[in-house]
Amino acid sequence: MVNQKKIKIVHVIDSLNYGGAENQVVQLLNGLNPYRFEKHLVTFKNLETANSRALNPEIKRYIVKRRRWGHVWCIFRLYRLFKALKVDVVQAHMFQANLFVAKAARLAGVPVALTTEHGRNPWKKRIHHFIEKRIICPLVSMRVAVSRNICEVRLESGDVPEDKITVIPNCVEISEKINRYETGKRLRIG
Repeated sequence: MVNQKKIKIVHVIDSLNYGGAENQVVQLLNGLNPYRFEKHLVTFKNLETANSRALNPEIKRYIVKRRRWGHVWCIFRLYRLFKALKVDVVQAHMFQANLFVAKAARLAGVPVALTTEHGRNPWKKRIHHFIEKRIICPLVSMRVAVSRNICEVRLESGDVPEDKITVIPNCVEISEKINRYETGKRLRIG
């Protein structure tokens, strides 16, 4: 058997506090085959959370501090990390990480850069839509939406061209220990 070079993949998220996106990042990293992937996680805040303790031990973890007025330094630190690791794929999760990773990955020459939309984000103002359309989209390989609805919202807003977004549904692990009761034609899980 020929030794294949592992694909170096980095996931970047603001923090691993409680939340759906945070849980998904942990599941994605834990689910990647350790024989095919060298797995890394970057957060901008403390790594010691309940979600981070659920990460498999082979996942390398980094904190890149992001200060209110230090966005350029954050991008530079990500760039240096991506260059040092010789990253093959980077995937960012949510707006702040998407913005910083898009710039840093392009500067570092990362072959595949993905950004992920985890919510409809009605809080976004005109400036956020401008940044997504004019800065993030041109710099990344693909945008990932975790539901068809989120994809439609992004397309309707004009933030993302149709050929730059794909849907990869959110994964939620349901334990086999959950009791299931069938009442009529509806399946109830609880």
